[in-house]
Formats: sequence, C-alpha cells, structure tokens
Amino acid sequence: MNSQGQEFLEIRGPVEFLMGSPDNEPRRDGNERQHRRRIDRSIAVGVYEVTAEQFRRFQPDYHSDPEICVTPQCPASFVSWLDTAKYCRWLSEQEKIPEDQMCYPPLDQISLEMVLPANQLLRTGYRLPTEAEWEYFARGGSGPTRYFFGEDERHLSEFGWWLNNSEDRTWPVGLLRPNAFGLFDVEGNLHEWCLPGRQDYPIADSPNGLVDDSLPVLKANPFMFRGATYRSHGRPFRVAFRYFFESNGRYSFLGFRLVRTILAK
Repeated sequence: MNSQGQEFLEIRGPVEFLMGSPDNEPRRDGNERQHRRRIDRSIAVGVYEVTAEQFRRFQPDYHSDPEICVTPQCPASFVSWLDTAKYCRWLSEQEKIPEDQMCYPPLDQISLEMVLPANQLLRTGYRLPTEAEWEYFARGGSGPTRYFFGEDERHLSEFGWWLNNSEDRTWPVGLLRPNAFGLFDVEGNLHEWCLPGRQDYPIADSPNGLVDDSLPVLKANPFMFRGATYRSHGRPFRVAFRYFFESNGRYSFLGFRLVRTILAK
C-alpha cells in the first residue's frame, strides 16, 4: 500500500503466456493472433482502478459526471491519456521516487510531443501497463480462455459491470468478484489506458517461439486501451479484445490502473 492508500499486487517475473486469441474463438478480431509472450520483469499492479477521489487529490478541479460517477469511490472517468501520465508523474513525486526512475518528464513537459524514455519499463516510477502486462494480469494466470473466468458468458455479471447490470453508470471499485490474482474490475466499469504505441502481433513465430514485451520508442500516439466498460456487451469482455485511438480524448468509458516495475533484489 502506498501513501495514498492504494493497494498493489506483486507479480513476480519473468512470466510467459499465450497472448491473443485462437482462430476458433467466437467473435474474435483479426488483430489478435495468438503467440507466446514473455514479460521479463516483476511488476506491482493496482488492485483497483484509480478512483475519482484519488484523482481529485492530484487535480482538485477534476469534475466527473454525477450520473456516471455517482460516488467518489467510482473509477475516475473522462481522463485523457495525458491526464493519466501527469497523474503517474505526480504520484511518483508524492512517493519520493528518484528522478532517474521517473517514467514521465516533469508535469510542465508532458505533452503529445514528448518522447518516453527508452528504458521506461526498467524504471520504478508509476506508469501505465503495456498491453502484454495488462492481458497477463487480467487473465489472472488462467489459460487462453475467452474470459478470464472461463468460457461461460453467464458469469459476466459476477465479475464486471456491463450493459446487463450497470444501469448505465459506473460502480464503486471492488464490489464484484476479483480475478484469480485478486484484481477487481479488470473487465467492466471502464476501459483502461495502456502505454502508447500500437504494435501488430507477429504474423509468424519468432525463432525461439517467444516475443519479448518491449516499449516502442515512439511519441505518444496511437493510444491503446483494454478491457470492457459499463456500456459494453459481451464481446469486449474477451480478454484478448484490443482497442486504440488516434486522438487523446476524454470519454465517460475511459479510466486507468497503475503499474510499477519492481527491481530484482
């Protein structure tokens, strides 16, 4: 737990898993080619999405839609990718993380034109997850099933807020069942921003059968996000489902979850 009262789960690396979806998965997209992925670092993952109350400590004038975010314990929505980067920088400063471990530049330098450090994934400051990190912790150690809880869509409402149970609003974090790792709302409530840089999955296996998770050295565009929302139907609940935006907008269905790299002891 950090100074803001945010809980984190430690996932020890390296880990290997099947990322993407098999060809026969119902309602899959063509950009989800299944492949073996390796994450060679340990990470700490937020047990919950960042809430409106927590985000408001950073940005006191933050206003959420009261019809969507009905209590301060609901996840922070209407936050752009730049908003999340600034929050990560601010939180890293609150936690007294050294400058050489910061994942984002000072607040007044965070913009769409900034270039992220090439070694960001080796730094211990707060950041957003890579797509591979997100999919791994969302699966919760399960196999390559359609949903992190298996194949039966009838269980969706036990784990996430979606079209059938949300009443067209978000809900306070942590009310439903967590995944097997103990993470709440990884599907449902809000989409979650990831690190930028859309990467196409490999069209052929790598020589050793593994693809290393890495950060493209790109400017912050396009913007990736994963997971389902309070307005989603069943299809986006599939763990392999991918999204990206070419712009940096604020939407009622977009929020975020924090990650930190843990250095080997």
